[in-house]
Amino acid sequence: MKFFVSFLLLFLTSSLFAIEVDIKPDTPPIRVSKGDIFTLKNYLFKKFRFRIKEKGARKVVLENRILANEYLKQGLLTPREKNRIKIELEIKLADNFVTHLQKSIKISPEILKSYYYDHIKEYKKSDKVQIERIRFKSYQDALEFYKKVNQYPKDKDILLTQFKGKVIYQGTVEKERLKTNIASFLQKGKEHYAIPPIVVRSDIIDVYYIEKYIPSQGYKPFEEVKEEIENKLHKQLFAKKRKEILEKYLPKEQ
Repeated sequence: MKFFVSFLLLFLTSSLFAIEVDIKPDTPPIRVSKGDIFTLKNYLFKKFRFRIKEKGARKVVLENRILANEYLKQGLLTPREKNRIKIELEIKLADNFVTHLQKSIKISPEILKSYYYDHIKEYKKSDKVQIERIRFKSYQDALEFYKKVNQYPKDKDILLTQFKGKVIYQGTVEKERLKTNIASFLQKGKEHYAIPPIVVRSDIIDVYYIEKYIPSQGYKPFEEVKEEIENKLHKQLFAKKRKEILEKYLPKEQ
């Protein structure tokens, strides 16, 4: 197993341009703190689900530190490698800050309810349709059924038998849950009609028949959409705060 190297005297300073990383060898004697041991144990468990005793962890940290010190003393840390460490560190710190920023955003129940009532039209209940899914083995049969049933809806049962269709689903469905290629053919208020055949595969062709269109009544309750509203506002606030921080340092557009 490859263990990470705990770097020594690592100094961080920030400027407008970048994080400066200064890595220097320890001054003898080389020591290991309890914090170092805890960090290694925590790292190994999170990364590999590997548990190590304190004595073993101390040994690993100490040996890594000795070898790392020798690496630095021999001048083996190249500018390119140092730059790689700097970039990786910047990525890690940026990720940590994003996590911190996300956790710091709290939205009160009052704000959530206020948004709900201010945007109540967005939470109107979906229209519903009573629908039948009719399956055919031949595209030609499905097409002929589709044409005829739209001309003579009262003869649907006769046409089903004539063109060997089989009802495989019958029920009431919210319009917003229907696939786009089905929902796009729905006409508000219109009933007893079929939409064009949909080819599932060469020997499976479906025709959807609309028995009844049921307009929406009322609005979705707050508790049903509370989480959706919270996620939406959280994303908006996070984007706003992130933008404010970036604009402190990014050059302003002319």
